[in-house]
Amino acid sequence: MRTRHPLPSPPPPPEPIELIDPSLKLGVSVLEAAARLGIGRSLFLNLVKEGKIRPIKAGRRTIFAVTELQRYLENELRAS
Repeated sequence: MRTRHPLPSPPPPPEPIELIDPSLKLGVSVLEAAARLGIGRSLFLNLVKEGKIRPIKAGRRTIFAVTELQRYLENELRAS
């Protein structure tokens, strides 16, 4: 008579993927950037037009590096 070997146990389920905290994004949209600075969209776009905040083109989208927003605030603090 043949000896039956037990079937191997199935592998454990994969670890759940942790969602990235949106506050940790490196680049943000116009509206998100304005909101982070606590100003309106129009004022934010004026700052971009004046060259005080530099945009990044990503395909058709225009995004703003969070570090660029921090640089702008630091420059404003030094100037005041």
